[in-house]
Parts: sequence; C-alpha cells; structure tokens
Amino acid sequence: MPAYNRANYIGQAIQSVLDQTYSDLELIVVDDGSTDNTAEVVQRFTDPRVCYIYQQNKGVSGALNTAFQASHGCYIALLGSDDALFPDMLMETLPLLEANPDVGLVYARAQAMDSEGRLLPQVLGAPEKYPGQTFKSLLYGDCVCGITAVFRRECAERAGLWDESIVANEDWDMWLRMSLVCRFHFVDKILAHFRIHPGGITSGHSEKFARLSLDRVRVLDKIYACSDLPPEARAVKALAYRNVYMDVGLRWLSVRAWRESALYFWKAIRVSPNPLVTPFRILYLILFYNVLSKTKWGSRLVSRLVDLRRRWRAVPVL
Repeated sequence: MPAYNRANYIGQAIQSVLDQTYSDLELIVVDDGSTDNTAEVVQRFTDPRVCYIYQQNKGVSGALNTAFQASHGCYIALLGSDDALFPDMLMETLPLLEANPDVGLVYARAQAMDSEGRLLPQVLGAPEKYPGQTFKSLLYGDCVCGITAVFRRECAERAGLWDESIVANEDWDMWLRMSLVCRFHFVDKILAHFRIHPGGITSGHSEKFARLSLDRVRVLDKIYACSDLPPEARAVKALAYRNVYMDVGLRWLSVRAWRESALYFWKAIRVSPNPLVTPFRILYLILFYNVLSKTKWGSRLVSRLVDLRRRWRAVPVL
C-alpha cells in the first residue's frame, strides 16, 4: 500500500485489509514522504501483520518497489491508501491462482465511492476485449482493476517490477509486461471500492495531471519500441494509439482544456484505421463519461449493450 498524505483515508484502507476472511497475510504500508499525520494513523494499528516503512518521496512506483522488496509472500496484491477491499476479496481470488498454475494474475471489478464513502455508479475492471489474448487486450485498453488484482510474485519479478519514471500509469505498464509472461483471469464480481476525490493523483486538481496524460502515451511508446513483439501487437497498434489518444483527450476535456482536448481527439482520428467512424466514437465516449457512467441506469444500459455485443460476436457464422 503506497501512501502520500492520506491520513484522512488510510485508516479505512488498512482496516479493509485486516478484515479479510483470508487472514494469512502481511500488509506493507510505504509512506512515500507524507507531510501530514499519515504515520500517526498507521501506527495506531497494533496488528503485527502491518509493517510501516517511511521513505523520501519517490512516487507510486518507487513506493511499490520498496513494498515489494520488503514483502515475503508468494502472492501479491495492491491497494490504494484511499480505497477499500471487500472482506472476501482475497478469498475470491487466491484459490483461482492456487488451482490454476498457468494463471499468473487474477482480477475483478471495483465500484467507485466519493470522498465521504458514498457509492457512485462507476465501475472498473472488465473482461478481455480479445478472450485468451491478454497482451493484445491490454494494448487495446487497460481492463485490469489494479486494487482487485492478485498475482504471483515470480511473474512480477520476471516482468521487471514497476517503472519509477512513470507517474500514474505504472499499473497499466506493469500489466502489459506481466501479460507477456503469464495468463490473466477475470472474476466478474465487485470486490472493492475505489475512491474518487479532488486529492487523487488522477484528479483534474492534481499537480501531476499533465504528466499523467503524457505518460498514457509513453506507456505505449515503450511497448512499441520493442523489436520482438508478437504479431497480434502490431496488428492492434493503430487501435491502441487511437484509444489512448481518445482517453487523453477526454481527460483534458474533463478540466476544460479545450485546446489540448481537441489536439488529442484529432490525433485519434488521424491514427485510426477508420477515421470516419472515430468522431462518432469520441462523441459516444463524451456522453458515456459525462452522463451515462454517472447514473445507475446509464451504467446498466452500457453494461447490457457491451454484453450483447460480446455475445453477438461470439456467435459462429456458418
């Protein structure tokens, strides 16, 4: 659990770990240079399973690498210091790793909550776009909800741990590299809550917002700079860049940075394999993120449409 100035939320996050029905665990909290009373809140917990480490600020990736090196388990899970797990999260995911040696990472869904803990309709975590092709699916878009991910230690070591030059897309970068060394499995259940609040690093109020947007593109640039990628990665390259440019455009739109938003939307159209359709997709995404995803009926409608589309594609044509 990396933490930076999270005294107001970290207590709930820690308690959600200690309340797991799977109790054979250790919690490594890395305080990444906090200037508030985060340390005081953590040290109130006397449970011997909690280990507190303070370090000078190195960013999320640096904190994760410190926690990883300090940990002892053969399975690893991550949790934001402002998020919370359901009590059965580990019990729902760990047995799947133990029963399937070829699976290296299991993940599920998480539902949003606001700064006061009130539930919001937004949900993270989705099945692979291309079933059985994890790397290709992750290039298309990050479907993994990091706070519900449980993975094998050896897979993280083979992937190379977290890139400390990346500010806030370290999880997507890690999943891409890890998917080259193991198979992923999706659990279609909500097993955690992630918090949306003004102090979040992905918030438009974050001082790192511009860097975050640039790093979204940089993750793909890193991957496609490799010369030995599998053929399916090359086949989806245009779609991967189209999607990440649209994502960055939507992020700039959310803070009313009209010029930056238009620039990335135009990049998405230019790189798209179908530039005539992409403007309509952009309009749909604007509608989804600003209206549909923020209402229960809208989220249910989109989920139903996506499910119908997936089933339709799965029907064999004779």
